[in-house]
Amino acid sequence: MARLLKQSKGVHIPLSNTLLTLDDFNSLDWLSVIAACPKKDCSTYADAFSSKAKEADSNGDEVAQEVFTLMSAITSLYLRPDDSDRPFSPAIPEDIPDHILDVLLKLAPSVADPEMRARITDLLWVRRHDYHMGILAVDAYIQAATVLEDPDTWPPCAERIARAVNLAALLGPKNPPFLTAIRYVESVLDKYNGDDPLFLSAQLMQLLQRYRQGDPTKYAALSEKAARQAEKETNWYRAKTYWEIALIWHRINGDADQERNMRINAAETLVKEAESALTRVPPGYGVAAHWIQIAIQEYRAIGGVRERIQELRHLMLDYEQKSLSEFQSFQIPVDLGEPARQARDKVRGKPLQEAFQALSKLRTSPDLKDLRKEVEDLAKQFPMQFIFTSSTYGAGGKVISQRASVLSENNSESDDAIRIEMHRLAALDRAIFSAGVIEPARRLIVEEHPEIKPDDFLPILTDNPFIPDDRILIYAKGLAAGLQGDLLVAAHLLVPQLESSLRLVLSQRGVITSSLDENGIQEEYDLKRLLYLPEILPIFGDNLTFELRGLLVDQAGTNLRNRLAHGLISHDAFYSEDTIYTWWLTFRLCVIFKWMQENPQGSDHENTSSETTDKQEPGQES
Repeated sequence: MARLLKQSKGVHIPLSNTLLTLDDFNSLDWLSVIAACPKKDCSTYADAFSSKAKEADSNGDEVAQEVFTLMSAITSLYLRPDDSDRPFSPAIPEDIPDHILDVLLKLAPSVADPEMRARITDLLWVRRHDYHMGILAVDAYIQAATVLEDPDTWPPCAERIARAVNLAALLGPKNPPFLTAIRYVESVLDKYNGDDPLFLSAQLMQLLQRYRQGDPTKYAALSEKAARQAEKETNWYRAKTYWEIALIWHRINGDADQERNMRINAAETLVKEAESALTRVPPGYGVAAHWIQIAIQEYRAIGGVRERIQELRHLMLDYEQKSLSEFQSFQIPVDLGEPARQARDKVRGKPLQEAFQALSKLRTSPDLKDLRKEVEDLAKQFPMQFIFTSSTYGAGGKVISQRASVLSENNSESDDAIRIEMHRLAALDRAIFSAGVIEPARRLIVEEHPEIKPDDFLPILTDNPFIPDDRILIYAKGLAAGLQGDLLVAAHLLVPQLESSLRLVLSQRGVITSSLDENGIQEEYDLKRLLYLPEILPIFGDNLTFELRGLLVDQAGTNLRNRLAHGLISHDAFYSEDTIYTWWLTFRLCVIFKWMQENPQGSDHENTSSETTDKQEPGQES
């Protein structure tokens, strides 16, 4: 059969060598297809028309197939009532030929079914801005909403009412169609009087507020009634919605005091939501802390409620502390036998200084591109794990970072979420590397060289562009402590000195590392500020910079520097893979910079790491 179906962004528009006429439609009795549908909405009609098109195709009836395919395409469009310019999705079928629009124009007044009449007349309004069709569409949408009205399944009704009002506003807010649509909205609100179980009345009042219609005193009282009823039913989301609608009515009415009261009521629904979480078995302290946190944010926007915010802060801290019992640990079996053997072999039997060099060469920083690809692959493989937001918890169960969905359509949100997941993967990788590679090598060096002293590190630290001269002994003692396994001492000595080393390296390249205020007061940048200076990337490269940020200052990573500086690490926690890795990476940086000092024109070297190549700065991967 010589005919085509042209696709317009998901909508199939029939094209043929013959022109469809009004007689073609009338001869098929297509309205009976609608009449036979149990549910009177376009989605149901689309399925029915599609079945008829397939039936016509199997019978070789080209005209019938074309008519039913066209009607299926028209009814399959999804209504977006709040988009005045493009109210249909996935797209307005611009490819419908003019002769078909002419037929629909003749067909529209005779369509008895209000849902189908609304679709055809609205389509003609969108394509041709036919004022008469717009009027018919408003009336048809109101009738269709009446047919579909159901307070329990409220969206179909609310969507058609919204399209009726929005379309009527385009026809002119002082013209009869708009006034008719507004009266209909108010009649539905009067009918339910705030007693509908879900959100129909909420949607309709928000529609009135959009166009500044309705009596604000009347509807403020109705909103408050619905909010109180929702609270009785412990439906806190619905209650909050109605309190927020009420506050807008009071704002329209110019009653600032009542508007503020409604804001407080809305915030308190979040507190009640938190309390509800504690009635579960077992109590959901983490969930409760989450709702209290949001309540605090809303109270801050209200202002003048400092005492209540303080009460909620104490409550949130209590819930966060109790939520620690809700966390469960899990274990991932990893065979570290072979990596440990290889690590020991690299340092075995070597003089101390050669063993130091081998220790620093155990690996380079993980590749940033590989980390990102791993996150993206995991998101594809396990979408449910990455589609929702997640939180990172610190000391006392406090939320210290949050990420959006990795699959968010917002590119900025998605990129930030991927970055956070990359830090988490990097932290897991560091833990495995520390336990399976660094520790076996470190222990063997100590076994073979039991008399190691701070002075043994001086050949690496002296005349090193990474080490300020007056900090050499601090580095020596910190590195020696770490090699001997005293990680508490090593962390306290080395982490603060990394800050001074970064200042030194940056200042050597002419970078200012302090602020200057209007009074001439200068303040040194802290480690976080230093690691996020743009000049740091040419020095250390993308991979090492990302690793330093995640290890030391990014809350999505290990954040060791800030946790150490603020006393958030317990005694036992200092003896962890994170601290082992920090000690090793600090040692490695010292070796790299020493080698760069001694080999300013060098290429790949044997004594530090294959990471540093000719004309590259320390830490840049070749």
